[in-house]
Amino acid sequence: MEKAISSGLRNKLAHVETELNLSKQSVITHADNLHKAQASHAKKLQDVHEDMNNLTREVGERKKKLEDRENEVATREKDVENKEEELQVKAEELQSHEAKLKEEGRRLQNVTHRLQREREQLVADKKKREKPSREKQQGG
Repeated sequence: MEKAISSGLRNKLAHVETELNLSKQSVITHADNLHKAQASHAKKLQDVHEDMNNLTREVGERKKKLEDRENEVATREKDVENKEEELQVKAEELQSHEAKLKEEGRRLQNVTHRLQREREQLVADKKKREKPSREKQQGG
């Protein structure tokens, strides 16, 4: 009977050891699966961080390009503004010069008229002087 009990206990012990080994194997398998999942998640997280870094860099580059373009546009606008001011100054100078030329033209016209009147007067005076001397020659 002791042999039967002993054999039964051995069978139970073997059965428990088998279940324990199966449980141990299951725990190991589960742990392996967890490690694989953890590694996969870590890789995905690393990929996400790389993507975020790439996007951050790309946004920074685009922002820099935009700032450069804005600065370029501002510079061009300032250049245009300066050229407009220069043109305005030149236009004012031209208007002033034109006004001076018109004034000079009026002065020259006045001088021309005065000289014409003086010439006409000289011609008239000369005719008056010649007339009496002709009369003297004819009458004498």
